[in-house]
Amino acid sequence: MRAFTISLNLPLKPGLGFAWLLWVLLSGCTSSSLFYSTRVSGWETTTYPLGSTPEFSVFLIGDAGYTSTDSMSNVFSSLRKTALGTTNPGMAIFLGDNIYPAGMPPAGDPLRTQSEARMGAQIHALDGFAGEIHVIPGNHDWNISRAGGREAILREGQWLDTELGKSGVLLPTGACGDPVAREVSPTLTVIFLDSEWFLHDWSKEPDQNQGCELQTREAFAAKLKTLVQAQGDKNVLIVTHHPPFTQGEHGGRFSLQDHLFPFRVIDPHLWIPLPVLGSLPILLRKAGFSHQDRSNSHYQDLIDVLLNATEGAPHVVFASGHDHNLQFFKEAGHDFIVSGAGSKINHVAKGGKALFTAAVPGWARVDYLANGEVWLNYYTPENKEAKLLLRQQLR
Repeated sequence: MRAFTISLNLPLKPGLGFAWLLWVLLSGCTSSSLFYSTRVSGWETTTYPLGSTPEFSVFLIGDAGYTSTDSMSNVFSSLRKTALGTTNPGMAIFLGDNIYPAGMPPAGDPLRTQSEARMGAQIHALDGFAGEIHVIPGNHDWNISRAGGREAILREGQWLDTELGKSGVLLPTGACGDPVAREVSPTLTVIFLDSEWFLHDWSKEPDQNQGCELQTREAFAAKLKTLVQAQGDKNVLIVTHHPPFTQGEHGGRFSLQDHLFPFRVIDPHLWIPLPVLGSLPILLRKAGFSHQDRSNSHYQDLIDVLLNATEGAPHVVFASGHDHNLQFFKEAGHDFIVSGAGSKINHVAKGGKALFTAAVPGWARVDYLANGEVWLNYYTPENKEAKLLLRQQLR
Protein backbone atom coordinates (compact mmCIF):
# COMPACT_ATOMS: atom_id res chain seq x y z
CA MET A 1 0.00 0.00 0.00
CA ARG A 2 1.35 3.42 -0.93
CA ALA A 3 1.96 5.79 1.95
CA PHE A 4 0.05 9.04 1.69
CA THR A 5 -0.35 12.31 3.56
CA ILE A 6 -2.84 15.12 3.59
CA SER A 7 -2.28 18.74 4.46
CA LEU A 8 -4.17 20.43 7.26
CA ASN A 9 -4.67 24.20 7.04
CA LEU A 10 -4.58 24.84 10.79
CA PRO A 11 -4.39 28.45 12.00
CA LEU A 12 -0.98 28.15 13.63
CA LYS A 13 0.93 31.20 14.76
CA PRO A 14 4.36 31.69 13.12
CA GLY A 15 6.21 30.47 16.20
CA LEU A 16 3.97 27.45 16.52
CA GLY A 17 4.27 26.80 12.81
CA PHE A 18 8.06 26.68 13.08
CA ALA A 19 7.82 24.36 16.08
CA TRP A 20 5.39 22.13 14.20
CA LEU A 21 7.72 21.96 11.18
CA LEU A 22 10.67 21.12 13.42
CA TRP A 23 8.54 18.45 15.04
CA VAL A 24 7.85 16.88 11.64
CA LEU A 25 11.50 16.90 10.65
CA LEU A 26 12.67 15.39 13.91
CA SER A 27 10.04 12.65 13.90
CA GLY A 28 10.42 11.46 10.34
CA CYS A 29 11.14 7.89 11.35
CA THR A 30 11.41 5.65 14.38
CA SER A 31 14.91 5.78 15.78
CA SER A 32 16.87 2.58 15.35
CA SER A 33 19.64 3.76 17.67
CA LEU A 34 20.79 1.37 20.35
CA PHE A 35 21.09 2.40 23.97
CA TYR A 36 23.52 0.82 26.41
CA SER A 37 23.65 1.79 30.07
CA THR A 38 27.09 2.21 31.62
CA ARG A 39 26.19 -0.84 33.71
CA VAL A 40 26.59 -3.04 30.62
CA SER A 41 29.64 -1.32 29.18
CA GLY A 42 32.29 -3.67 27.84
CA TRP A 43 29.75 -6.30 26.87
CA GLU A 44 31.38 -6.68 23.44
CA THR A 45 34.35 -8.51 24.96
CA THR A 46 32.26 -10.68 27.27
CA THR A 47 32.41 -14.40 26.49
CA TYR A 48 31.25 -17.61 28.08
CA PRO A 49 33.84 -19.27 30.37
CA LEU A 50 36.29 -21.47 28.50
CA GLY A 51 34.97 -24.99 28.26
CA SER A 52 31.44 -24.09 29.43
CA THR A 53 28.58 -24.99 27.12
CA PRO A 54 24.82 -24.40 27.27
CA GLU A 55 22.86 -27.14 28.96
CA PHE A 56 19.59 -25.65 27.76
CA SER A 57 18.73 -22.70 25.48
CA VAL A 58 15.47 -20.75 25.27
CA PHE A 59 14.72 -18.64 22.17
CA LEU A 60 12.30 -15.77 22.82
CA ILE A 61 10.47 -13.79 20.15
CA GLY A 62 7.26 -11.82 20.47
CA ASP A 63 4.67 -9.88 18.52
CA ALA A 64 5.56 -11.71 15.34
CA GLY A 65 1.99 -11.94 14.06
CA TYR A 66 2.45 -9.36 11.33
CA THR A 67 5.06 -11.49 9.56
CA SER A 68 4.98 -11.43 5.77
CA THR A 69 3.04 -14.39 4.44
CA ASP A 70 4.83 -14.62 1.10
CA SER A 71 8.38 -15.13 2.34
CA MET A 72 10.24 -15.75 5.57
CA SER A 73 11.33 -12.51 7.16
CA ASN A 74 14.97 -11.77 7.91
CA VAL A 75 14.14 -12.06 11.59
CA PHE A 76 12.98 -15.64 11.19
CA SER A 77 15.77 -16.52 8.81
CA SER A 78 18.33 -15.52 11.43
CA LEU A 79 16.38 -17.18 14.24
CA ARG A 80 16.03 -20.39 12.25
CA LYS A 81 19.71 -20.55 11.41
CA THR A 82 20.73 -20.03 15.03
CA ALA A 83 18.15 -22.39 16.53
CA LEU A 84 18.84 -25.21 14.10
CA GLY A 85 22.56 -24.79 14.69
CA THR A 86 22.12 -25.39 18.41
CA THR A 87 23.16 -28.87 19.46
CA ASN A 88 22.05 -28.73 23.10
CA PRO A 89 18.41 -29.17 24.21
CA GLY A 90 16.24 -26.10 23.89
CA MET A 91 12.86 -24.48 23.52
CA ALA A 92 11.41 -21.70 21.37
CA ILE A 93 8.65 -19.52 22.81
CA PHE A 94 6.49 -17.04 20.90
CA LEU A 95 5.54 -14.32 23.38
CA GLY A 96 2.05 -13.37 22.23
CA ASP A 97 0.33 -11.21 19.62
CA ASN A 98 0.93 -14.13 17.31
CA ILE A 99 -1.83 -13.23 14.85
CA TYR A 100 -2.63 -9.67 13.83
CA PRO A 101 -5.03 -8.02 13.72
CA ALA A 102 -7.41 -9.95 16.01
CA GLY A 103 -6.28 -13.52 16.57
CA MET A 104 -7.59 -16.62 14.79
CA PRO A 105 -10.99 -15.91 13.19
CA PRO A 106 -13.63 -18.60 12.57
CA ALA A 107 -13.44 -20.85 9.52
CA GLY A 108 -14.86 -19.06 6.49
CA ASP A 109 -13.93 -15.62 7.76
CA PRO A 110 -12.21 -13.46 5.09
CA LEU A 111 -9.11 -13.17 7.32
CA ARG A 112 -8.87 -16.87 8.18
CA THR A 113 -6.41 -17.75 5.39
CA GLN A 114 -4.19 -14.77 6.17
CA SER A 115 -4.26 -15.57 9.89
CA GLU A 116 -3.28 -19.20 9.35
CA ALA A 117 -0.47 -18.10 7.06
CA ARG A 118 0.86 -15.59 9.59
CA MET A 119 0.85 -18.12 12.42
CA GLY A 120 2.26 -20.79 10.16
CA ALA A 121 5.14 -18.56 9.01
CA GLN A 122 6.30 -18.36 12.62
CA ILE A 123 6.13 -21.96 13.73
CA HIS A 124 7.33 -23.41 10.41
CA ALA A 125 10.34 -21.11 10.44
CA LEU A 126 11.57 -23.57 13.06
CA ASP A 127 10.84 -26.76 11.13
CA GLY A 128 13.65 -29.14 12.01
CA PHE A 129 14.29 -27.57 15.40
CA ALA A 130 14.91 -30.37 17.87
CA GLY A 131 13.45 -28.57 20.87
CA GLU A 132 9.89 -27.85 21.91
CA ILE A 133 7.90 -24.97 20.41
CA HIS A 134 5.36 -23.13 22.54
CA VAL A 135 3.15 -20.08 22.11
CA ILE A 136 1.55 -17.84 24.73
CA PRO A 137 -1.40 -15.52 24.08
CA GLY A 138 -1.34 -11.75 23.78
CA ASN A 139 -4.09 -9.15 23.69
CA HIS A 140 -4.39 -9.31 19.88
CA ASP A 141 -4.89 -13.07 20.11
CA TRP A 142 -7.81 -12.36 22.44
CA ASN A 143 -9.65 -10.60 19.58
CA ILE A 144 -7.88 -7.34 20.51
CA SER A 145 -9.34 -7.61 24.03
CA ARG A 146 -12.88 -7.56 22.68
CA ALA A 147 -15.84 -9.86 23.12
CA GLY A 148 -15.15 -13.21 21.49
CA GLY A 149 -11.56 -13.29 22.74
CA ARG A 150 -11.97 -16.60 24.51
CA GLU A 151 -13.23 -18.31 21.37
CA ALA A 152 -10.35 -16.81 19.36
CA ILE A 153 -7.86 -18.32 21.83
CA LEU A 154 -9.54 -21.72 21.63
CA ARG A 155 -9.39 -21.60 17.82
CA GLU A 156 -5.72 -20.64 17.85
CA GLY A 157 -4.84 -23.45 20.24
CA GLN A 158 -6.76 -26.02 18.21
CA TRP A 159 -5.15 -24.88 14.96
CA LEU A 160 -1.63 -25.04 16.44
CA ASP A 161 -2.17 -28.52 17.86
CA THR A 162 -3.45 -29.76 14.50
CA GLU A 163 -0.73 -28.03 12.50
CA LEU A 164 2.14 -29.39 14.62
CA GLY A 165 0.51 -32.73 15.43
CA LYS A 166 0.85 -32.39 19.19
CA SER A 167 -1.22 -31.04 22.06
CA GLY A 168 -0.51 -28.11 24.35
CA VAL A 169 1.43 -25.91 21.92
CA LEU A 170 -0.46 -22.84 23.12
CA LEU A 171 -0.03 -22.48 26.87
CA PRO A 172 -1.95 -22.17 29.09
CA THR A 173 -4.55 -24.37 27.39
CA GLY A 174 -8.31 -23.95 27.13
CA ALA A 175 -8.28 -20.13 27.32
CA CYS A 176 -7.68 -20.59 31.05
CA GLY A 177 -5.59 -18.50 33.38
CA ASP A 178 -4.03 -21.50 35.11
CA PRO A 179 -0.22 -21.01 35.19
CA VAL A 180 1.63 -23.92 33.60
CA ALA A 181 5.01 -24.95 35.06
CA ARG A 182 7.29 -27.13 32.95
CA GLU A 183 10.54 -28.54 34.34
CA VAL A 184 12.64 -28.51 31.17
CA SER A 185 15.94 -29.45 32.82
CA PRO A 186 17.11 -30.40 36.31
CA THR A 187 17.97 -26.74 36.96
CA LEU A 188 15.27 -24.84 35.04
CA THR A 189 11.48 -24.49 35.25
CA VAL A 190 9.55 -22.43 32.71
CA ILE A 191 6.23 -20.97 33.88
CA PHE A 192 3.77 -20.02 31.12
CA LEU A 193 1.22 -17.28 31.85
CA ASP A 194 -1.67 -15.73 29.94
CA SER A 195 -1.52 -12.14 31.16
CA GLU A 196 -4.34 -11.07 28.85
CA TRP A 197 -6.61 -13.50 30.69
CA PHE A 198 -5.89 -11.42 33.81
CA LEU A 199 -6.50 -8.07 32.07
CA HIS A 200 -9.46 -9.12 29.94
CA ASP A 201 -12.98 -7.89 30.72
CA TRP A 202 -14.60 -11.18 31.72
CA SER A 203 -18.09 -9.74 31.43
CA LYS A 204 -17.63 -9.92 27.65
CA GLU A 205 -17.20 -13.71 27.76
CA PRO A 206 -20.28 -15.72 28.84
CA ASP A 207 -18.22 -18.92 29.22
CA GLN A 208 -15.12 -17.34 30.77
CA ASN A 209 -13.13 -19.85 32.87
CA GLN A 210 -15.36 -22.76 31.87
CA GLY A 211 -13.46 -25.98 32.54
CA CYS A 212 -10.59 -24.09 34.19
CA GLU A 213 -9.06 -24.79 37.59
CA LEU A 214 -8.78 -21.11 38.48
CA GLN A 215 -11.92 -19.01 38.60
CA THR A 216 -10.60 -15.75 40.09
CA ARG A 217 -7.59 -13.47 39.77
CA GLU A 218 -6.94 -13.97 43.48
CA ALA A 219 -6.62 -17.71 42.91
CA PHE A 220 -4.22 -16.98 40.05
CA ALA A 221 -2.01 -14.89 42.36
CA ALA A 222 -1.94 -17.62 45.01
CA LYS A 223 -1.22 -20.39 42.50
CA LEU A 224 1.64 -18.48 40.87
CA LYS A 225 3.25 -17.72 44.23
CA THR A 226 3.01 -21.39 45.22
CA LEU A 227 4.58 -22.52 41.94
CA VAL A 228 7.49 -20.09 42.27
CA GLN A 229 8.15 -20.99 45.89
CA ALA A 230 8.16 -24.69 45.01
CA GLN A 231 11.17 -24.18 42.73
CA GLY A 232 13.52 -23.37 45.60
CA ASP A 233 17.00 -22.52 44.32
CA LYS A 234 16.25 -23.54 40.72
CA ASN A 235 16.23 -21.15 37.80
CA VAL A 236 12.73 -19.90 36.93
CA LEU A 237 11.80 -18.36 33.58
CA ILE A 238 8.37 -16.72 33.58
CA VAL A 239 6.95 -15.97 30.14
CA THR A 240 4.06 -13.50 29.99
CA HIS A 241 2.98 -11.22 27.16
CA HIS A 242 2.69 -8.02 29.20
CA PRO A 243 6.02 -6.78 30.63
CA PRO A 244 6.21 -5.52 34.21
CA PHE A 245 8.78 -2.95 33.08
CA THR A 246 8.90 -1.18 29.74
CA GLN A 247 9.97 2.13 28.23
CA GLY A 248 7.96 1.65 25.07
CA GLU A 249 4.55 3.11 24.29
CA HIS A 250 2.85 0.74 26.73
CA GLY A 251 5.06 2.28 29.38
CA GLY A 252 3.89 5.78 28.43
CA ARG A 253 6.90 6.69 26.32
CA PHE A 254 5.98 8.01 22.88
CA SER A 255 7.99 9.54 20.05
CA LEU A 256 7.20 12.83 18.36
CA GLN A 257 6.12 10.76 15.38
CA ASP A 258 3.51 9.05 17.54
CA HIS A 259 2.04 12.44 18.45
CA LEU A 260 2.06 13.74 14.89
CA PHE A 261 0.82 10.65 13.01
CA PRO A 262 -1.65 8.96 15.40
CA PHE A 263 -3.42 6.96 12.67
CA ARG A 264 -0.34 4.78 12.17
CA VAL A 265 -1.52 2.82 15.20
CA ILE A 266 -4.35 1.61 12.96
CA ASP A 267 -2.27 1.17 9.80
CA PRO A 268 1.49 1.89 9.57
CA HIS A 269 0.91 3.37 6.09
CA LEU A 270 -1.43 6.12 7.32
CA TRP A 271 0.98 9.05 7.33
CA ILE A 272 -1.78 11.57 8.07
CA PRO A 273 -0.46 14.44 10.21
CA LEU A 274 -2.69 15.58 13.02
CA PRO A 275 -0.70 18.03 15.15
CA VAL A 276 -1.98 18.85 18.64
CA LEU A 277 -5.14 16.73 18.28
CA GLY A 278 -2.98 13.69 17.64
CA SER A 279 -1.66 14.00 21.20
CA LEU A 280 -5.08 13.53 22.80
CA PRO A 281 -5.14 9.71 22.49
CA ILE A 282 -1.65 9.62 23.97
CA LEU A 283 -2.72 11.76 26.91
CA LEU A 284 -5.61 9.38 27.54
CA ARG A 285 -3.27 6.41 27.47
CA LYS A 286 -0.87 8.09 29.87
CA ALA A 287 -3.83 8.65 32.18
CA GLY A 288 -4.53 4.90 32.26
CA PHE A 289 -7.44 4.72 29.81
CA SER A 290 -6.28 1.43 28.25
CA HIS A 291 -5.88 -1.89 30.07
CA GLN A 292 -2.93 -2.51 27.76
CA ASP A 293 -0.81 0.26 29.26
CA ARG A 294 1.28 0.18 32.40
CA SER A 295 -0.46 3.35 33.65
CA ASN A 296 -3.76 1.49 33.95
CA SER A 297 -4.86 0.31 37.40
CA HIS A 298 -5.62 -3.23 36.20
CA TYR A 299 -2.17 -3.48 34.61
CA GLN A 300 -0.71 -2.28 37.92
CA ASP A 301 -2.63 -5.04 39.67
CA LEU A 302 -1.00 -7.54 37.31
CA ILE A 303 2.46 -6.14 38.04
CA ASP A 304 1.80 -6.34 41.77
CA VAL A 305 0.77 -9.99 41.46
CA LEU A 306 3.88 -10.88 39.45
CA LEU A 307 6.31 -9.11 41.76
CA ASN A 308 4.63 -10.39 44.91
CA ALA A 309 4.71 -13.97 43.62
CA THR A 310 8.45 -13.77 42.94
CA GLU A 311 9.52 -11.73 45.95
CA GLY A 312 12.52 -13.40 47.56
CA ALA A 313 12.89 -15.99 44.79
CA PRO A 314 16.62 -16.16 44.00
CA HIS A 315 16.83 -16.81 40.26
CA VAL A 316 13.85 -15.45 38.30
CA VAL A 317 13.88 -14.13 34.75
CA PHE A 318 10.78 -12.58 33.14
CA ALA A 319 10.38 -12.60 29.35
CA SER A 320 7.66 -10.62 27.58
CA GLY A 321 6.66 -8.99 24.31
CA HIS A 322 3.86 -6.40 23.90
CA ASP A 323 6.12 -3.43 23.10
CA HIS A 324 7.65 -3.78 19.64
CA ASN A 325 11.33 -3.45 20.49
CA LEU A 326 14.07 -5.00 22.60
CA GLN A 327 14.65 -3.99 26.23
CA PHE A 328 16.48 -5.26 29.31
CA PHE A 329 15.96 -4.33 32.97
CA LYS A 330 17.21 -5.45 36.36
CA GLU A 331 14.56 -4.58 38.94
CA ALA A 332 13.19 -6.01 42.19
CA GLY A 333 16.05 -8.52 42.29
CA HIS A 334 15.09 -10.09 38.94
CA ASP A 335 15.92 -9.81 35.25
CA PHE A 336 13.30 -8.53 32.81
CA ILE A 337 13.49 -9.22 29.06
CA VAL A 338 11.31 -7.47 26.50
CA SER A 339 11.52 -9.19 23.12
CA GLY A 340 8.59 -7.94 21.06
CA ALA A 341 10.37 -7.05 17.82
CA GLY A 342 9.31 -10.07 15.76
CA SER A 343 7.40 -8.22 13.05
CA LYS A 344 6.86 -4.58 14.07
CA ILE A 345 9.10 -1.85 15.43
CA ASN A 346 7.99 1.00 17.69
CA HIS A 347 9.66 3.74 19.67
CA VAL A 348 11.48 2.93 22.90
CA ALA A 349 12.95 5.55 25.22
CA LYS A 350 16.63 5.50 26.04
CA GLY A 351 18.01 5.80 29.54
CA GLY A 352 15.70 5.59 32.51
CA LYS A 353 15.83 2.26 34.32
CA ALA A 354 16.68 0.32 31.17
CA LEU A 355 20.11 -1.25 30.79
CA PHE A 356 19.56 -1.75 27.08
CA THR A 357 16.99 -0.68 24.50
CA ALA A 358 16.80 -1.11 20.74
CA ALA A 359 14.12 -0.16 18.22
CA VAL A 360 15.25 -2.80 15.75
CA PRO A 361 13.91 -6.19 14.64
CA GLY A 362 15.23 -9.04 16.71
CA TRP A 363 14.88 -11.68 19.36
CA ALA A 364 16.51 -12.95 22.56
CA ARG A 365 18.17 -16.13 23.69
CA VAL A 366 18.81 -17.28 27.25
CA ASP A 367 21.47 -19.95 27.76
CA TYR A 368 21.59 -22.04 30.92
CA LEU A 369 25.13 -23.36 31.20
CA ALA A 370 26.25 -26.66 32.68
CA ASN A 371 28.34 -24.78 35.27
CA GLY A 372 25.21 -23.03 36.64
CA GLU A 373 25.69 -19.71 34.88
CA VAL A 374 22.85 -18.02 32.97
CA TRP A 375 23.53 -15.79 29.96
CA LEU A 376 21.27 -13.47 27.97
CA ASN A 377 21.88 -12.64 24.31
CA TYR A 378 19.99 -10.22 22.05
CA TYR A 379 20.20 -10.53 18.26
CA THR A 380 19.10 -8.59 15.21
CA PRO A 381 19.13 -9.89 11.62
CA GLU A 382 21.90 -8.73 9.32
CA ASN A 383 21.94 -10.32 5.87
CA LYS A 384 19.83 -13.14 7.32
CA GLU A 385 22.52 -13.83 9.91
CA ALA A 386 22.12 -13.19 13.63
CA LYS A 387 24.12 -10.16 14.73
CA LEU A 388 24.78 -10.01 18.46
CA LEU A 389 23.52 -6.79 20.09
CA LEU A 390 24.12 -7.55 23.76
CA ARG A 391 25.48 -10.35 25.93
CA GLN A 392 24.98 -10.32 29.69
CA GLN A 393 25.60 -12.79 32.46
CA LEU A 394 22.47 -13.06 34.61
CA ARG A 395 23.75 -15.58 37.12
